[in-house]
Amino acid sequence: MKQRPILIVDDESEIRQTLFDGLSTNGYDIFLAENGEGALRLFDQRPFDLVVLDVKLPDRDGSQLWESMKNRSSETPVIMMSGYGTTQNAIEAMLKLLLKLTEYAGSAPQGLVYNIRELSGFPGGFVVPDSCEAWLDLHLPPDSRMDTLKAELEQLVEEAGENIPGMDAYIRFENAHSGYLISPKRPVVKKLREAYHKTALPWEPQVFRSHSDGNVLWAGGADPVILGPGNLETAHTPEETVDFSQVVQAAKLYLTFALSL
Repeated sequence: MKQRPILIVDDESEIRQTLFDGLSTNGYDIFLAENGEGALRLFDQRPFDLVVLDVKLPDRDGSQLWESMKNRSSETPVIMMSGYGTTQNAIEAMLKLLLKLTEYAGSAPQGLVYNIRELSGFPGGFVVPDSCEAWLDLHLPPDSRMDTLKAELEQLVEEAGENIPGMDAYIRFENAHSGYLISPKRPVVKKLREAYHKTALPWEPQVFRSHSDGNVLWAGGADPVILGPGNLETAHTPEETVDFSQVVQAAKLYLTFALSL
C-alpha cells in the first residue's frame, strides 16, 4: 500500500517528533520542516495529501506560509494550529481522524468535498488539551444519498474510536441539505452565459453542492445562482481569500449581467 505524504511544519522539535511518531506508525509518510523556508522547499519537491503547520514560525507567519502554498497548489488541505503539549493529546487524535476522513473523501462514490471550518482544543490541565472539536462543511452533488453518507461517516468515526489511542469521538450533523442543479435552458442562465462571454471569462457552470444558504433558498422556491471567485475547500474558513484582481473581474461580470436584465 502506498504511503500518503504529510508535511508537518513546526519550530519546536518535540512537537515535530511527537506528531511524526504518532502519524508514521499509522502508515503515513511524514516530512518535517522547522521553518517556512524549509517547508516551501519540500512543498515544491512533491505533492502532499495534507499540511499541518504552526501559526507562528521563526521566519514568517503561518498564514503567510499558507498563502504561499495555496498559490502553488490550491487543492492541498492545510491545518493550522498553535503550540500544544508534547504528549499524546486530543489534537493529535483529531488529526488522525481527519486524515481518515480525507482518505474516505478521496474514494467516496458520492463525490464528497469537505473543508475544516474550525479546529479547537480545550485544555484539561496546563497546556495539553483533553478534548478537541472540529467543525466541518461537507459538500455533496445533487444526486448524493445523504442517508448513505451519514451511515458511512458514523461507521468511520466508530472504527476510529476503536483504532486510535485516546480517541473517544462522536459525530453530529447540524444541518443536511441536498445540492441542486438549475437548468441551463432558464432565461436567466442564458443571460448569465452571455455576460461571461462579453467579459471574456470561461463558462464552466457546475452543480451546486450542499451546505449553504443557497440550499435553504432553493428549498423555499428560489433559484440561487452563486457567482464569484473562491475555492470550495476553503469556504467559510479563516484562510478564505481572493486576489483583488479577481474581485475587479467579478465586479465587471456582475455589472454586465445586471445591465442585461
